[in-house]
Amino acid sequence: MLSIDVGFGNVKIYDGTDVAAFPSVYKETTADHIPSTDPDDQLLELDGVKYHVGTTALKMAGIAPFNKEDMLRHKIFMLTAICASTEGADFSDSVALGLPIGDYVFMADKLKKLKGKYEVKYNGKKCVIDVKKITVYAQSEAVYKLIAADTPSVKEEIIGIIDIGQKTVDFAYFDEGTFIKERSGSIEQGVINAYQSIASAVEEKLGFEIADYKAKKYIKKVPEDAQKAFSDMANIIKDRLFRKHWNFKEMDAVYVVGGGAGYVKEFFQDAPYRELDELTAVFANAYGYYKQ
Repeated sequence: MLSIDVGFGNVKIYDGTDVAAFPSVYKETTADHIPSTDPDDQLLELDGVKYHVGTTALKMAGIAPFNKEDMLRHKIFMLTAICASTEGADFSDSVALGLPIGDYVFMADKLKKLKGKYEVKYNGKKCVIDVKKITVYAQSEAVYKLIAADTPSVKEEIIGIIDIGQKTVDFAYFDEGTFIKERSGSIEQGVINAYQSIASAVEEKLGFEIADYKAKKYIKKVPEDAQKAFSDMANIIKDRLFRKHWNFKEMDAVYVVGGGAGYVKEFFQDAPYRELDELTAVFANAYGYYKQ
């Protein structure tokens, strides 16, 4: 079984032993694959169409779709993740995927329909991918079970999980093991909002334009603007949490996970912030889907 977290920033993969990731970017091309020593060079051919995927596509200013109902996006990234994990070998097994809490009800069945047999080429090599079954989990609930497996005491605590993604922030509230739906949800506010501010600062202060999803590379070039962008983002998230009746004083722990965790965790020091190791925080969703 393979666990794949198809995020708007990166696709993360866990096979039970190793983790891997690549940018959630693709670019259609007519070029044949040219052998490369770069392990991040990925070319997927699906239904006769060729796509650069991941780092190569990012460098080529490819497409980073933000339409959550774009099933081609999900299909390309799922198949590329499988090929990357198997190094282009045939695959016949089940796959675990996940969604933000707010998208789960209307999107889960759509993702499950991606199961089936695909004949693709990965970096010029033909392979058959037979996805026998797709199981879809709600992201933060999966992370809660992952944390509880390692720290059983959380089942006796009031805790919150904040998953900082590229486009969305998922947040879940648990009272002694009970998921409280009324205090949980998703907002379309993520790292990309901070990246947009950073991209604007680059244009204003450095004199050239960049794509917002490439802003990570320029954080150190406009540090004060970047710090403010992430602070503003954290404050927006906190405001939504408070409106959902999160009271940090009554909570035992708040966990911040996801690809954007490292950017905003310093702004949650007024909460009962409980740190996870960096790898667990970043790959929490992929780990969580697999463990279930």
